[in-house]
Amino acid sequence: MALVPGSSKEAAATGLFGPYLLSEYEINHNLVGGDNGVYALGFTGKDGVFYIDRVGRSEKNLVDTLKKYEGMYKEFKFKFYETERACFDKECELFHAFTPRDNIAHPKAPKGIRLKCPVCGL
Repeated sequence: MALVPGSSKEAAATGLFGPYLLSEYEINHNLVGGDNGVYALGFTGKDGVFYIDRVGRSEKNLVDTLKKYEGMYKEFKFKFYETERACFDKECELFHAFTPRDNIAHPKAPKGIRLKCPVCGL
């Protein structure tokens, strides 16, 4: 079965934890024990579905990265990953699966690492 944008099956398919309110308290309270990570920013609709407006990754400090978006988005989802490659791969998967409105360009590989998108080969 294909995932339909905006469906609850799509929202469950992110593999990320959340959603959580995008506030300093929620970020500090929920993001413990990691640095590298992937995130999705958006909101939960009246239908209970988490709608994704932006996806991204942080290869150094996910907490600080998310705090930069406070006040711009309502909620976030996240997951820590061990490697930059794993972060890049997951960000690409989310980018292609959800085509978030605020992601204008395809994710770039981490600096100094030659990687190709696991979805499109870019």
